[in-house]
Amino acid sequence: MQYKISFQQIDYFLTVADVLSFTEAARILYISQPALSKQINVIETELGFPLFVRNKRHVVLTPEGISLHRDWKSLSQNMESSIYNAKLLRNHASGELYIGCSDTFDYSDVLPKLVRNFMSDYPQINVDASSHSFKTLRESLLADKMDIIFTPYFELDGLTDVSWMKLKDIPLSIIVPTCNPLSEKDSISLRDLKNESFILISPKDSQSGTERTQALCRRCGFNLKKVRYVPNVSSMQLAVQNGLGVAICNSKMFEHDSEMCKIYPLDITQDDSFLVAVWKKDRHNVAVDLFTTLLQNQFTHMIH
Repeated sequence: MQYKISFQQIDYFLTVADVLSFTEAARILYISQPALSKQINVIETELGFPLFVRNKRHVVLTPEGISLHRDWKSLSQNMESSIYNAKLLRNHASGELYIGCSDTFDYSDVLPKLVRNFMSDYPQINVDASSHSFKTLRESLLADKMDIIFTPYFELDGLTDVSWMKLKDIPLSIIVPTCNPLSEKDSISLRDLKNESFILISPKDSQSGTERTQALCRRCGFNLKKVRYVPNVSSMQLAVQNGLGVAICNSKMFEHDSEMCKIYPLDITQDDSFLVAVWKKDRHNVAVDLFTTLLQNQFTHMIH
């Protein structure tokens, strides 16, 4: 059962219970005695039992009133303490916050603003941000070497007991080296690549990424025949530039490489192609709580 009793009404009751005088309590609360008596009556009506025994000379707590006075006193103190602690965090929070980013995607429109705002609000928290491979990000998060990571949604596979939030969509593109005859076409589809060699980041680094590319190809009616695995995104870029194969990835890394590569939009819908922020649910770090609150305020997506 829910009771419609406000914190202000609880404060009224506690003041009367402390001094056992409606006249004195009204003076302390800066309200009239009739107004105070009315509020106490409202509480008693809501609860269904009296809190005080009143006569012309004395005010005494009933057994129920004694019980509530004890419990509500603690409630009031806890509320004051929580507000104090929140203000303390705002002004004096300190500690470390380690942020990791995938080296495959561009975060320049998301992360710098977040970090600057966070450091402005909490200057005593030391923030460290660095980019890494998918594997390093996963392992560092699980080993508590990183507090929060920014990575593609598909990298959540296998991660348990984590919370995450969607940040932005990352549409994928088809990247073709300009030495490949396909680059002379104005447009191509994924089906046009069925006989091409694909450049993929090694399953040792991103099993989910490899499986995702394979699934996209199967949707177009073919399986990958020729695959060249590379250890990281820089190696992928180099391999495509050298004409060793085609790639499916975010186009940011190839946008300034028009002489060596041509970019085509991927002609398949991608419901799971977006970046996420990920952190462990059981990570007891005030800095993480504060940073994820900032994320919630800046992005409208729900935390999962």
